[in-house]
Amino acid sequence: MCTTEKHMIVIGAGIMGASIAYHLASRGIKVTVIDKDQPSSGATGSSFGWIHTTVSDDAPDAFLRRASVADWQRLEKEIPELWVNWTGALSYDDESLESQPNENLLQQPEISRLEPAFNNPPRRAYYAVYDGAVDPIDATHALLEKACSLGATLKIQTPVIGFLQNGNHVTGIQTPEGVLNADNPEIPAIYRPRRIISAPKQP
Repeated sequence: MCTTEKHMIVIGAGIMGASIAYHLASRGIKVTVIDKDQPSSGATGSSFGWIHTTVSDDAPDAFLRRASVADWQRLEKEIPELWVNWTGALSYDDESLESQPNENLLQQPEISRLEPAFNNPPRRAYYAVYDGAVDPIDATHALLEKACSLGATLKIQTPVIGFLQNGNHVTGIQTPEGVLNADNPEIPAIYRPRRIISAPKQP
């Protein structure tokens, strides 16, 4: 693990911010994660948590979805507390079935065996064997706890009210508690700062 004196700020303690913080901290980088509420209290808390490759080859996010499976498998090994349910997934709308290979299409008896709780199972369904699911809130907490164990700092209920800027470079953030300086703040979520604060020019 390399070490550096750099200090990064991650704004947003959702699953994206937690992942960024963990990967930075695992490389020996000083990280502060800041959130105006609690971890996973935004979009992460209401997300479905489906890790899937069920996407056509020409989809703009096809590579990202398929690469994410390998990344989640790697994270499971690095963080034992992070649990993924790799039971596969069934898709059974007519549009998705048209683009799937026949060898992965299941008939009703097989569907009922995989999903016995179906009251009215579809006639056919596509079975994505390698798909998984994760509890996004639990995963976020596991990533943040691991990041903090590696030296990261988590500041919750702390809103960001502005950015410090030196020329074209953002050098820190403004909070109600004061200024927090950093080498390169990372902003994983869409964030609209209320104001930009210019840093004093160096003599």
